[in-house]
Amino acid sequence: MLNFSGIKVAKIRSKIPHILVVTFLVMVLVPFILPSSFYKSFIENRLEQSTGLEFSFNGDFTFSLLPHIRLEAENLDFFGKTIGDVETVGFVQKVTFEMNPFEFLVGDIHINEFQLYNPKVTINGDFTPYIPNWIRKNLQTSRKQDIRYLEILLHFVEDSVFDSAKLIDGAIQWNKTPNTKVA
Repeated sequence: MLNFSGIKVAKIRSKIPHILVVTFLVMVLVPFILPSSFYKSFIENRLEQSTGLEFSFNGDFTFSLLPHIRLEAENLDFFGKTIGDVETVGFVQKVTFEMNPFEFLVGDIHINEFQLYNPKVTINGDFTPYIPNWIRKNLQTSRKQDIRYLEILLHFVEDSVFDSAKLIDGAIQWNKTPNTKVA
């Protein structure tokens, strides 16, 4: 048997499976040990990166991984410019969503339940020139330049990854131009 400075190769080989099992358990258990505040910051950062808006969870926040990935958050504020000069400002009293963790792990984003309570959104500016053609083709308007903002929202909800999506007591105001407002 080989010896390196008093360590036998057989002892090293016998400890490798134990080290691998412990490493695997740590990787699996760490997400369950982390506090909700870690996930709160992580989700805020991901939302900001993907939308270009600033997000802030100001109320109660709970996040769980099992038996479903579930988020419940209260008092969510968001604001910023997403495209061009279009500014979006909003508030959501409560948001909940639930998804299957096993589908998520294999890359299938499928949200079982999504609810927004009392969302208030104000859009300042005309976003219609920025709507991609692949969306314009799927809309029902007779003239593709006359797009209704509610139709865009419905298109995303109907053709999305949501099994159940509820918008409870919400309001959207679109200030397309200083003289044109749609609520």
